[in-house]
Amino acid sequence: MIITKLLSLGSGLTKSKALKIIFLLAEISILLYAIAEAEEEERNTIDLEDHN
Repeated sequence: MIITKLLSLGSGLTKSKALKIIFLLAEISILLYAIAEAEEEERNTIDLEDHN
């Protein structure tokens, strides 16, 4: 979905396109942060199971 949005921007950078890119990059960074948090949570869960 994000890649489709980026590809639909086309050529020529306008102010609105620049804002769309900024918001898409923010969305990507939030998703990457959520993935990293989930992986950390999973690692902590596995560590707790190993100690029992």
